[in-house]
Amino acid sequence: MKKILFDVKGLTGDNLKLIEELNSRISELPEQVDKDEVVKEVKSAFKGMFNDKGDMALDLKKVEELIGEDDKGIRAILKKQGEAIEHLKSVGTPVKNKTFKTELDEKMADVENVVRAKAGQVKLSVKAAAIMTLENTITGDAALPDELLESFSVGAFVPKRYAREYVFDIASRRTVGEISQFKTWLEEGDEEGAFAIVAEGGLKPLVSTSLVRNFSEYRKVAGKTVYTEEFAKFRKEAYAIIQRLIKQKLLRDYAAILTVDLLADASPYVGSALDGQYENPTDYHAIAAAAAQIEALGFFPDVLIMNPQDKWRIGMLQDVNGQFYLTIPTTDPNGQTRMMGFMLRTSTKIPVGEFILGESGLWEIEDEAITVRMGYGVTVIGSPVTGVESDLDHNRFRVIVETYFHNYIASNNEGSFVKGDFDAIKALLTAPVTP
Repeated sequence: MKKILFDVKGLTGDNLKLIEELNSRISELPEQVDKDEVVKEVKSAFKGMFNDKGDMALDLKKVEELIGEDDKGIRAILKKQGEAIEHLKSVGTPVKNKTFKTELDEKMADVENVVRAKAGQVKLSVKAAAIMTLENTITGDAALPDELLESFSVGAFVPKRYAREYVFDIASRRTVGEISQFKTWLEEGDEEGAFAIVAEGGLKPLVSTSLVRNFSEYRKVAGKTVYTEEFAKFRKEAYAIIQRLIKQKLLRDYAAILTVDLLADASPYVGSALDGQYENPTDYHAIAAAAAQIEALGFFPDVLIMNPQDKWRIGMLQDVNGQFYLTIPTTDPNGQTRMMGFMLRTSTKIPVGEFILGESGLWEIEDEAITVRMGYGVTVIGSPVTGVESDLDHNRFRVIVETYFHNYIASNNEGSFVKGDFDAIKALLTAPVTP
């Protein structure tokens, strides 16, 4: 026997259709569901929705309450009945046909039409919300026309433009499988005595020399990145690009660190025989003076390093006839830019107005290949510290990128690189003013 939610006597039109639909749905509930309880809950939810004449009251607030998820809303009723049926399934009790929720969802379009007709065309969504996932959140691809899909193309990744660092071009660099904590070598020390022409039966002069042990202690350049596991799993192309960019950044930062070391290790300009010889010395004179100091120590400068702004400033200098001293750009047969015969390298790491001149190959670098390791760690929160977060608990991991290296200029090669200031050297080169 069918359970009757409301007596349909006297109802007509949309009101009759709505009540008959609900009566039908309740009567088709599985046998295991307590239909009296359903009738009781639905009657409670519909309380006040009809007037004495049996017409639906057009109170939108009441309609929203009816459809809502509070204790008396239809969504709450559906949820309760769905949980009850799922419980029956779990204990092995068969459930006939579809659940009440599924059936009512299929018929809800008709109910929405009734409500919309009665409520001034206000459309209400009554379908229960779902947890958003990768499968159900982004939709619409299937509806795209084939022509549009065929026209899609993915452009190549576009990186930023970075200045090319010169450090590895001018040093004697070796990449090894594994470096040691200390690297040591022997340098020539002081010598005493001298060879001389000795007469027959004469005393041979005593000559001696010595060796000095020197060493370098390893250093490490390293950094880390932290990713969510979903990013690495579902954005594989972006993840691969970022990993490549991180390695490139390590090399750039590594080169910047080495440049700072070179600036620190380079000897200052202290003077040469060219000082005080010129009325109006130019930047070319300053470079030549540094070269003279280097060669006076037995080295042969072949590489010149300066800021790119100084390169073009010097290149634009003109003689008395208006001719440029430097053909721009000037290159040797190998495509390398040269100035005054020196291999020219530019770097923004060199301050404007300064330069380095030296003999390449005497500055030593020994390093390992870049190492990449993945693992879990903790993230410190706040400063001062207010807490820590575990990567594993927060569904993320970290990648460590690092390399170990030695870099040094042997003591006996000090002076092979000179750091100069254009204005300061030109001041030393300027001839005294005669009265």
